[in-house]
Amino acid sequence: MTSHATSADSVDPSDTSHSEVDGKFRYTLKKSEKLCSKRSFDLLFRSKKSIYSGCIQFIFSLELPEPDGSARLQVAFTAPKSAFKRAVDRNLVKRRMREAYRLHKHEFLSALEQQNKFAACVIKYNAREIRTFKIIEHDMVLGLDRLKKRL
Repeated sequence: MTSHATSADSVDPSDTSHSEVDGKFRYTLKKSEKLCSKRSFDLLFRSKKSIYSGCIQFIFSLELPEPDGSARLQVAFTAPKSAFKRAVDRNLVKRRMREAYRLHKHEFLSALEQQNKFAACVIKYNAREIRTFKIIEHDMVLGLDRLKKRL
């Protein structure tokens, strides 16, 4: 029986979540990348900039001042209680969105680094039914590409 080494075993913990290690990206979503500041949420919803991509809406702000010690892009994920009464369903949708984001965020983050910008984004699920991961992933990729073009 062989043991499989995890990515945490073979990678320096000081590396950033989107850094390249041996030609491969580390696909993580750290606490510092999660949007949790009330001030940031207020700023986001006042800016009223949004992009729709299928079943996902991106509410974003690209004019953030440089935060102290946090990530270049901070995100939050929401699913409406009006569409999904059961918390289990809301959590499933948010889990799928987080996974799709985690796998495809590196291109957008590298574009932010090149332009030396900081951003915050709320990713909101807008469909009334639970969609498959493939559909959510496709919509996430399209939305991140559209965000990258807005830089």
